[in-house]
Amino acid sequence: MGSDSSKIRSSSNTNDKLPSIKLPGSASYSEDMNRKCDAISRSRNGSTSSRNSVQKHPLPLKVRRLIVSCFANPHEMIGRRIMKRVCDLKDEFASFYDSLDTDQREELEDSMKIFLNKVVNNIDVVDEMIRLCEEFGQHFAELRSVGFRADYFANLADATIKECTHLDSAVHKAHTTTQAFSQFGALVFSSVRDGFYVEVRRIRRASNSFSIGSNSSMRREKLSENDGTVRSRGGSQYTLFSRSGGTPRSGSPDFVDHTNLDEYSNEAFLKPPTNNLLTTRSY
Repeated sequence: MGSDSSKIRSSSNTNDKLPSIKLPGSASYSEDMNRKCDAISRSRNGSTSSRNSVQKHPLPLKVRRLIVSCFANPHEMIGRRIMKRVCDLKDEFASFYDSLDTDQREELEDSMKIFLNKVVNNIDVVDEMIRLCEEFGQHFAELRSVGFRADYFANLADATIKECTHLDSAVHKAHTTTQAFSQFGALVFSSVRDGFYVEVRRIRRASNSFSIGSNSSMRREKLSENDGTVRSRGGSQYTLFSRSGGTPRSGSPDFVDHTNLDEYSNEAFLKPPTNNLLTTRSY
């Protein structure tokens, strides 16, 4: 009995040493926790949405405002200045540009100026910017026949960045303006190049389908010139028939070629023996 009581005392002492867990005394504790969790979730959702809104446009708002302010200044000759700078940067482009006639050069300069104005006017709408850039790049696919190459887009981007930087007229710091137009030029001319490649692939698919169609039409014309006859491996001619027409094919035993019967006279065939030719042998 003494041992049992000692065991009970020892176990009770052990329980006394365990740390006690304090529970909230009222239901207001759970309500406070729920309010805190809701506040945390709202803050997380708000930070996520704000992060997505910031990352939605590849150009920051400050950069876009700077670009718009620069294009508010006079820039009527920016297309010509860009083309002249590209010619100074790359001799191959200068050769291509000199190969164009006067009307083509003026059209290219005007299209560059109009394109930049449209992009800047829609700079806050990314999808419209991309659409305008790809549409502009598709027009350069037609110039491949006179020497335009896809690597010229990098030179066009460099020249555009440099000439657009001059539009700032030293209102902002030089490195700020250069950085803003560098981001703008990279976004714009990467989409222009994408539109160029899309149009090139479309032209190639169209040319391939045209060549296949022309080859098949040439085969049909040759067959019609031969009056619907072709030669077999042995060299003899046979007529092509449709299976649904009911006409016997050349390989069937009922097939008879009546086309060349008039060329032969009766003398050309072996005649049956007559009675005069029959003789009896005597034994």
